[in-house]
Amino acid sequence: MLAVHCRAENNRIYLKNGVEMRPGFLARWVEFRILETRDMGKVLSKMRLRFLKESLNQKTAQFDREVMR
Repeated sequence: MLAVHCRAENNRIYLKNGVEMRPGFLARWVEFRILETRDMGKVLSKMRLRFLKESLNQKTAQFDREVMR
């Protein structure tokens, strides 16, 4: 239940101000992390990468981009 509350408050208040609220281990504490940027596009892309699992094709494409530089 704490994770749901943290997510709601992040969307409502904290992310706009450059702070992310997350539940700690077994919901025994709450972590507040200061984000390096206030650009919502960058913040959302970092969160998506953390929560979404990449498909094999995405991993292959990313490897190709890094190798071909």
